[in-house]
Amino acid sequence: MSMERIHSPVVMADGAEANMIVPVLRPAGYYGIVLYGASENNRTYGQQYDDYTDGTLCAFTPESSVASRLFGHRRNDIRIVAFLPDMLQESLPGMTIDHYTFFGYRATEALHLSLREKCTIDACMDDIRNEACDWTAPYSKRILSKQIELLLDYCTRFYERQFTTRYLSVQNAIERYDTMIQDFISGHGFLSSAQLSAQDCSSQLGFSEAYFRDLLRQERGISHEEYLNLQFVSRAKRLLRTTRQPIFRIASDLGFPSERDFCLFFKKATGNSPSQFRHCC
Repeated sequence: MSMERIHSPVVMADGAEANMIVPVLRPAGYYGIVLYGASENNRTYGQQYDDYTDGTLCAFTPESSVASRLFGHRRNDIRIVAFLPDMLQESLPGMTIDHYTFFGYRATEALHLSLREKCTIDACMDDIRNEACDWTAPYSKRILSKQIELLLDYCTRFYERQFTTRYLSVQNAIERYDTMIQDFISGHGFLSSAQLSAQDCSSQLGFSEAYFRDLLRQERGISHEEYLNLQFVSRAKRLLRTTRQPIFRIASDLGFPSERDFCLFFKKATGNSPSQFRHCC
């Protein structure tokens, strides 16, 4: 493999070459999409075994260990598209690789593809290969940028689809998460130094933080931090509605350092002060 090719903004490889090229590309700052063909062995990747079996999709970053695990098994039915992240700037100024959260997924969170999805990814990779044959041609870098953006957008669509097709396992994870939240609220204050982070939750659930955040966004439409705040608000409303405790006592029970801090938090979240909310109830 020539050094000129390694310094190209986009690098593609299939089969045996793909197995060798990733350890060279990662230290050079490349991100990549990896596509496997149909195989029962692919089912060792991904969260469960009841998705599709026509292909497996995953991604690697310069820092991730995903590639090391994936390429420990030599395969000929493999394709990769690797690119430097500044390629995205060509078609969408301001766009960064962080927009594509699946780059933070683990190998165990790889995506099982249907035949239709695999054909779509294959077609995108074919278009990129055809254009990358002469990336110095006029407009070629801009066209490649748009094609990579299209590939990544399809990857995002298919990764999000899995939260529907894996409904039972997703619901199980959400139920465990809800229990985790309620246990935390019962044992810790709102401003506790032991604040429950998204990383804590994802670790307990056995997910990467990126996968956990995407799952929660798909199921609840909000972030972990927003959901945790809402649960504190919900508990505060319940105490205001069902008890005669003074507001300063409720503030203390919820872990706020003062009644004023609690009132500011509650009004920002609900639009009403605790006293107004209690009066309306």
